[in-house]
Amino acid sequence: MNRVLICFLTIASYCISTSAFAQAAFPISKYQEQPNLPKAFLLGEYERPYEDLINIYEKSMLNLCENNIIRTHEVWNLFLIDMEEYSKQVNFDLNGLKLYLNVFFNSDGSIQNIVYFPKPNCKNIIFEHLTTFLVAFSKNYKLKYPLTDKCSHQSNASFPNFIRR
Repeated sequence: MNRVLICFLTIASYCISTSAFAQAAFPISKYQEQPNLPKAFLLGEYERPYEDLINIYEKSMLNLCENNIIRTHEVWNLFLIDMEEYSKQVNFDLNGLKLYLNVFFNSDGSIQNIVYFPKPNCKNIIFEHLTTFLVAFSKNYKLKYPLTDKCSHQSNASFPNFIRR
């Protein structure tokens, strides 16, 4: 019985020290440098830098909206309405698009990055055109809701958006 206990403790201490070494060798810090990414891109194109971006933007919009899901939903819908209005200004047709979006907002409400992926029932679109539109939109956009920190928000987007101001 003592041999089994000694063997177990030896293996456990080895595993703990190995995992501690691995964590020290690859630290994840919220203060790491901003990965070099395009302003907008298709999910899966830049996997490792995207993972780094997720680690840097560790707070969600829900956290910054004081865990109020209704307020978070309102802020997100206003963002989608603004995107739809911009699309009309530049004559880019969003109707029929159904996307998964992950948007990274800076503390001033500007957009750091937009990551997107079309849902299965999305209309056919040339992704390069959608990326160009999202880059142009994100360059000058600022969220109307005041943020206290940088954050990200992952959600679905369908156009046309039937919710109005």
